[in-house]
Amino acid sequence: MIDADSILEPDGLLRAAEPYMHDDGRLVAVGGTIRIANGCTIEGGSLREIAVTREWVPRFQIVEYLRAFLTARVANASFGTLLLISGAFGMFRRSALLEIGGYRHDTVGEDLEVVVRLHRYMREQKRDYAVDFVPDIVCWTEAPANLAGLRNQRARWQQGALETLVAHRRMIGNPRYGRVGMIGMPQLVLEDVIGAPAELLGYIVVPAAALLGVLEPPVALAFLCLTVLFGTALSFGSLALEEVQLRRTPTARDLARIGAAAFAENFGFRQVNLVYRLRGIRSFLRKETAWAAVPRVGFAKA
Repeated sequence: MIDADSILEPDGLLRAAEPYMHDDGRLVAVGGTIRIANGCTIEGGSLREIAVTREWVPRFQIVEYLRAFLTARVANASFGTLLLISGAFGMFRRSALLEIGGYRHDTVGEDLEVVVRLHRYMREQKRDYAVDFVPDIVCWTEAPANLAGLRNQRARWQQGALETLVAHRRMIGNPRYGRVGMIGMPQLVLEDVIGAPAELLGYIVVPAAALLGVLEPPVALAFLCLTVLFGTALSFGSLALEEVQLRRTPTARDLARIGAAAFAENFGFRQVNLVYRLRGIRSFLRKETAWAAVPRVGFAKA
C-alpha cells in the first residue's frame, strides 16, 4: 500500500520484501520510515536531491516524523505492540488482509484501524504472527505546507484514532490480546483520549495557579523550562538517531534547520496542533464522516 503523494526510494520495495523472504509465515505487515519530501527535488517519479525546506510548517513535521518513526515505532515493534503501519507505505501479507475483510470504509483512520484489526483477529484465532518495522525502508511523502492543510490532517488523525478505539474497545486492558491489549491499546488511550484534554488542562491550570498565588511563579517557570528541555532533548535524540541510522540529511546547514525547528516547535506549533486535535475530538463526538482534504503542491512543482 502506498499513498499517491509518496515516493519510495529505489530499494524500498526490496527492503520491505526482505523480511518476508526470511519469514516462516508469521509476518503479516511491515512498515518503514516516512520522511518529508517538501524541499526535495523530485523528477520523473524519482527523488533526485534531498533538502530541508525553509518553510516552518513542513520543517516542524520533519521533527515530528523523526520522533515518531525512530523512537516510538522502533520501541513498539520491539515490544510487539506496533499498532500503526503508516498509510503512506506498508507491505502486508495479502491473504491476511483478505481474511479480515480489507480496509473499512466507515472510518477516517483506516491505516490504524486495519492494523489493530489484524492484531485482534490473529489473537482471537490464537495464531502466531508478527507486525514489524524496518527503519531502513524510507518513503518520502509530501506534508501539508500550510496550517489549513495541517488542521485537516491532524483533526482527521485524531478522529480516526478515537473511532478505532471505540470499534476495538474490548481489547483495551484485555489479557486475551497479550501485549497489544495490556500495553499497546492503553498507550493509544493515553495518547489520543487523555493526552489532548490533559495538555489543554495544563495550559489553563498552571498559569492560573501562578496568577492566584497557589503556585510560585518561579516554580511555574521551572516547570515550563523542564517541559521544553525534555521535548527538545527527545527531538535532538531522534535527529542523532537519524544521522546514525539513515543519514538522509545532506548538510550541516540542514541539520541546523531541523534542530532550530526542534526547539521552536515548543512555542506555537505544539499549541496549534493541540487545537487541531481538539477539533478532531469534536468531529468524532458529532459523528462527522466527511473527508477533510489536505491541499498538495505536487511533486512536479516541488
